[in-house]
Amino acid sequence: LGVEVVAGPLLTSDAQAEDLAAEFRRQDVDVMIFHYVTFPLGSMTPLLAQRVGVPVILWSIPEPPFDGGRIKANSFCASNMNAHALRKLRHPYSFVYGTPESIGAALASQLRVAACMKRLRQTRIGVVGSRVPGFYTSCFNEMALRRTLGVEIVYIDLLEVVRTAEQLSPAAVAKAKAHITGSVDRYDCVSAEHLDKGARLYGALSALKETKRVDGFAVKCWPEFGDLYGIAVCAIVGQLTEAGLLASCEGDVYGAVAMVILEELSGAAPFYCDLIAFEEENNVGIGWHCGAAPVSLCAQGCQKELGRHPVMDGGNVKGVTHNFPLRGGPVTFSQLGEDEDGKYRFLIASGEGLATKQMLPGNPLRIRFDVPLSQLTETIIEGGYSHHYTVGYAPLKAELTQLCRWLGMTPVVLG
Repeated sequence: LGVEVVAGPLLTSDAQAEDLAAEFRRQDVDVMIFHYVTFPLGSMTPLLAQRVGVPVILWSIPEPPFDGGRIKANSFCASNMNAHALRKLRHPYSFVYGTPESIGAALASQLRVAACMKRLRQTRIGVVGSRVPGFYTSCFNEMALRRTLGVEIVYIDLLEVVRTAEQLSPAAVAKAKAHITGSVDRYDCVSAEHLDKGARLYGALSALKETKRVDGFAVKCWPEFGDLYGIAVCAIVGQLTEAGLLASCEGDVYGAVAMVILEELSGAAPFYCDLIAFEEENNVGIGWHCGAAPVSLCAQGCQKELGRHPVMDGGNVKGVTHNFPLRGGPVTFSQLGEDEDGKYRFLIASGEGLATKQMLPGNPLRIRFDVPLSQLTETIIEGGYSHHYTVGYAPLKAELTQLCRWLGMTPVVLG
């Protein structure tokens, strides 16, 4: 975790706090850590918090042994007092407790959340088309998203994507095709025409990243691409995600934002999926999507293949999709969305990705959840959650919960 530290002096007065607030604003800091070496004036922390306007981490150290004299630090009580003030001010804060040697992991976790917030404020998602027909689960509130998370939306018409694809130079098409085919083990079941169209789309969206200055995409992947352009775009979406252009399917903006969050916090490409089936005797749920998983998530020992879409035009007609099962490991199953009152909530369920066979075309992943399946499914159905989920390859419960607290979202934590 790359962190630049802007150190302030030991504060003993509001005047010093005012000066430090001005310096922190000048340095454009993203988070402040208040280390209470003793009990301070109660006015300095709220002053800094409001003047600088970034999240605050309160750090208390253990009290030195009592020897019959006066209390030496009273550090925890200092955090206690200032947490009360920040809560009343509705200012985002968190807490770490321990010596400098013992707080490293907890502090790093919270700094990752601060880095994630900064990335969100700088993120522009390109909406390619709109949501797909009938998928109200892909509806979103553009201004609430910008107000709460800082994410900006850029609209890109499907016609512009296709025209950009058609106008790519032969050299650009060849480069994109080499990239797509070179990242898999097999592509012989996809026609040359469909490979060419897929390469053109990959090149077009990569070019539009630069001209539109976007950091990811929410792609309306059907019906127009299949009906009018002639191919499925699943593999292209997966290839974009692999390249760091986090891309969701079916025009799901919140899904794309969740992918950005999980990639930032875990350092690995995420998996965007549906929850389609259960192995109740093993407390296992199966996440799957048509073939848009990034290739780095392929299970060890399995072939990465380019294939034809399992459903489009009756199935096994049009490329281009990814076919491979996903690798195992600790995972966080999640969803960013709105509750019925319009407020944001984040579903967070921990689990373990298990060895998965190619049980159906596309990208399956078996997940053994840390909570009973009945609790998971009841939460999903009773809470009216969307059918789209984002899986991060790391245990992220603490970070996602902290992110929700700092951004004013509701964490719904299972497990």
